[in-house]
Amino acid sequence: MKKLALPLTLILAGALLAAPAVTAMDRLPIFLNGEKSPVEGILIEGSTYVPLRYLSEAMGAKVDYRDGQVFVEAGQAVPGSAGISLTAEEVKNLPTKSLKEKITIDRIEYSINSVSYLTRGTTRYVNLQLSEISGTHVHFGTIPTLLYQLTDGTIGVLKDYNLTADKDLNAKWRRTFTLEFESPGQVQYYIYIPGNGDAPIGKWSTW
Repeated sequence: MKKLALPLTLILAGALLAAPAVTAMDRLPIFLNGEKSPVEGILIEGSTYVPLRYLSEAMGAKVDYRDGQVFVEAGQAVPGSAGISLTAEEVKNLPTKSLKEKITIDRIEYSINSVSYLTRGTTRYVNLQLSEISGTHVHFGTIPTLLYQLTDGTIGVLKDYNLTADKDLNAKWRRTFTLEFESPGQVQYYIYIPGNGDAPIGKWSTW
């Protein structure tokens, strides 16, 4: 189950849904699975805002507000994760980067910035920060998909994590996420699939 923790002022705003700059507020129709919904979005100074609770619950997710943050719990597969299958040879042939090094694809710079660890009780968790930056207006797509390769060669997809978007690190041409998840084991590489694509672009070493 994927959980998103977002500052209230960030909810599906321009950091995640880019839109042309305007100076007035415009109302926007919202279509859900091709059907026009009874609620509308609004466009304010280049940021698009939509009714998070209505859309989330319509797609089977639960929304909760706690301690100044909005939590979305979606009981569905991670976007883009269905059918993902990589061989060890395919992973080997991907570009290899160290933490903070960037890979540029279609004017977007992708990077995994940091990997840190913490322990709660007997469970070890990973905090992984990634960023996507462009110098112009681009479509970032949905939340990226991450895979991992363990030192024993096992390859898996990250499906159960908490995701936090810091509004101070997000803008129309930049977004930064922190993922927290239970450690899958001794990870050698994290493999990055952008939200606007379906193929891995590279792997980042944790060492």
